[in-house]
Amino acid sequence: AEDELVAHTLLGRLNDLAAQHEQASEDFQRALQIAVEQTSVPLLYSLSGVRYADHLVAIGHTEEALAVIDSNLEFCREQGWQSDAALCLAQLANIAPMTDTEALQRLDEAVRTARTIGAKQILAEALLSRASLALRTDALDAARADLTEVLSHVQLGGYRLLEVDARTALALARH
Repeated sequence: AEDELVAHTLLGRLNDLAAQHEQASEDFQRALQIAVEQTSVPLLYSLSGVRYADHLVAIGHTEEALAVIDSNLEFCREQGWQSDAALCLAQLANIAPMTDTEALQRLDEAVRTARTIGAKQILAEALLSRASLALRTDALDAARADLTEVLSHVQLGGYRLLEVDARTALALARH
């Protein structure tokens, strides 16, 4: 059942990337149904929860997404899953209503956590989020530094979607 749940969240993510949000909603709803009916944890957590929150933001359900992120962050911290907690912190910084200073504190914590555990993909995602904040606040040198580091990690790791995001953000910083 858990493998099927993860498969539905992966399909949901793929459908979101293809801008097929209605189908993605169905995929995530099926995953949630499995979580509630067939597992001991009645929520989408870990990377499944992160991708579900991304989906909710994409369809304009920000408040619901924040609730999903909060639940996921709490669960991941309880389980000691630092990389997933770092992703949740970066997500919160990107969408939660907070000051730029508060967002930067969460992003710094996500980056520190990812560096500590050596999770290159998580580090790249956290740095990319921090660079996006730097771009929004016109801290161009900080954005360029983070994006240069992101590119080194994603090129070595083969994370092509993150590479596209990093190159796009770097182009914005240069512009």
